[in-house]
Amino acid sequence: MIQELRGFPILKSAGIDLDHLAGVILRFGRLAADMSPQIMEIDVNPLILSGSQATAVDGLMVLRELPT
Repeated sequence: MIQELRGFPILKSAGIDLDHLAGVILRFGRLAADMSPQIMEIDVNPLILSGSQATAVDGLMVLRELPT
């Protein structure tokens, strides 16, 4: 999946740990799946990877209104 990204050549040439990136994507996917009744959308931009750290510089999570 990561290799299909338009920006993949940049990731590869920058020496990004692609396994670490895949793990971050997987955890976001799990969060979205586990909380799908509550979360309408998630946006993270940019995500900075450095060594074993991943930092979301800016993020937005839009929650659904739950029935009362």
